[in-house]
Amino acid sequence: MTGPAPLLAMRLLFRSKAEFSSLPHVADAVSLFLDSSVDLPLHKACKTGSQTLLNRIWSSSEIFAFENKDIPENPSWTLRRYIRTDRFYRRFQLRFSLIESIRLKNVEMVRWLLDKFQGVDIDRDVLLQTMATISIEVLQIFYDYDRAGHQQVEWDEGLMAEAIFKGRQDVIWWLHQNLPNQNFDRSEALMLAVRKGDIVMAEWLIDNGGQWGPPFPGYNIGHDTAAQGRLDILKWLSEGGRLDDGAVDKAAENGHLHLVRWLMDPVLDSFETLDNLSGEAVFAIHAAAANGHVQVAKYVRDRTKALSSKEQRSSAMEGQLKRLS
Repeated sequence: MTGPAPLLAMRLLFRSKAEFSSLPHVADAVSLFLDSSVDLPLHKACKTGSQTLLNRIWSSSEIFAFENKDIPENPSWTLRRYIRTDRFYRRFQLRFSLIESIRLKNVEMVRWLLDKFQGVDIDRDVLLQTMATISIEVLQIFYDYDRAGHQQVEWDEGLMAEAIFKGRQDVIWWLHQNLPNQNFDRSEALMLAVRKGDIVMAEWLIDNGGQWGPPFPGYNIGHDTAAQGRLDILKWLSEGGRLDDGAVDKAAENGHLHLVRWLMDPVLDSFETLDNLSGEAVFAIHAAAANGHVQVAKYVRDRTKALSSKEQRSSAMEGQLKRLS
């Protein structure tokens, strides 16, 4: 068994002392005693970006790799004892060490970790927590190690949604091409794509297994879109029949007069009524006024008054016709 190479200072010191020339283990022991860096947790060492430091920590842990756990040869406590022997600690260290390495965009360090921790699964947090920075190259490395049986990768169902949330279209295409049979939550991904205003991605998801989830009482995806002021998305949702009551309230609450007009004018101008329009108008007026959008509140009030008077005249005419008949 070979430990880490002695520190340079120790090599120079003992080189000048002839009596220690036949006792190299003395320099090794003194060096290890003085070198506190080897007790640095591996994931913290990864933050330095130094593979030399990682090699030193790993080499220093070799003395614990084959010892009897019940009768340890070295009774001193150190975390180095566990990076080769304890499966839970190994999984913990691999997870956070990979996260640090990916954030540093250090592909060689990623490979080093996978080689040293063969047989330890790559859990979902590694991919989810690094989605903003992970490269396609690293994803491909994970995929290759997974297929070779070195590491099992937890391809979490939320990966597609997380990729959309972080704006990683390249990851979406990679997942679709390389893991076509994986059970990704395309419905959640679809909702996020709509919230982010990415119609192209939303349509692609619909064509590739994404489905609209069941609506929650009092909530519709159009509410978020109206709050954001995205007329283009509202039009797209309306064409697909995905727009329901409540959008006027959200548009008014956030001061989007152009959306309020688009939602209300076609109905009012054609003498039609929407279910709950009167009640929705009351909420819209209140929401707009409470948030300082006076112009929006006045518009909704004036337009609903106009509708009310038109409906009253229409009702009166219908009554006269009935009497005449």
